[in-house]
Amino acid sequence: MKEKLGKVAITDWALFLLLAVLGYMYIPEIDVESITFTPFEAVGLFGLAICIAAFKIKNDFYLRLCTVVGCSILLVYYAILNVPLAIFGNAAIIYLNVKRLEVMYNNRRLHANMRKLKKYAKEGKIRKITIDAGEPKNDE
Repeated sequence: MKEKLGKVAITDWALFLLLAVLGYMYIPEIDVESITFTPFEAVGLFGLAICIAAFKIKNDFYLRLCTVVGCSILLVYYAILNVPLAIFGNAAIIYLNVKRLEVMYNNRRLHANMRKLKKYAKEGKIRKITIDAGEPKNDE
């Protein structure tokens, strides 16, 4: 019954759509007839869809990348609408995820260098692997 559409279950999307429809039906303040759908709003909905899709991603790198892309689109959308709180929130999310992506990149590079050193040690090109922990030196 639970067929897969990529890595996202169709039943999850159907449940999300059902909740969205029920929300529009049962919130009395929203006049459904007055809702317009312009290309500008499509950009905002596209950014929101990317951010929502990020919740279904299990890989940490792609999750953060998807969040950065979606929040960047929403940042531009809210900047045009001039909504300062949304601009600040999306900018903060983008900053935190970019910093984490930077840490992930540096860790990946560090591990690649360690693999090279271990390979050279096995081949006999170097005798010993030592890691300088950055201890302060005495100049006495």
